[in-house]
Amino acid sequence: RQRGEIARIGLALVGAHAGEATLVLNNVIELAVYLSKRFPEAFVRHNAQNCKPCSGRFQRQFPSAVTCAAAVSRATAKWNEDYFRFQPGGIHVLYNGVNCDLYSPAAAPPPGPLRINFVGRTGRDKGPDILLKAVLSLAKRRAGFALQILGSNHFGHNQVDVFQSYLQSHTA
Repeated sequence: RQRGEIARIGLALVGAHAGEATLVLNNVIELAVYLSKRFPEAFVRHNAQNCKPCSGRFQRQFPSAVTCAAAVSRATAKWNEDYFRFQPGGIHVLYNGVNCDLYSPAAAPPPGPLRINFVGRTGRDKGPDILLKAVLSLAKRRAGFALQILGSNHFGHNQVDVFQSYLQSHTA
């Protein structure tokens, strides 16, 4: 399934004439390796969000596949440097966040209820159940907001299991 998804992304980029583009990827080692081979002129930047092992083939190919490697914390950068055998300091730390000097809240909130969003893979390890429990607790004390969970528990498809059923039953 992952191989098919990677091939579809490659075809979409061919259609978009992105052969020399800057490609920014998050936590997709195999895609970084594939795209660097498919588009050798592209600038491939990879952002590691966590410590994600992969097969030995991709582990060996990844350091030379990316033009620039970054991680969201020093600990994540260190793990990835060790695991993928980058030179010490070879993965830049780029903290997630917002420059408050450039971005500030809107003068007035948008119309309608406050919407709390979860966007991403809905596996147990990503914690959507923790957000759901917090929102259910908040709902006992406050009204006027909505929770929206967007994503699936697998690469591009959702496989209903006990955990996904729990999420669906509490958000419908």
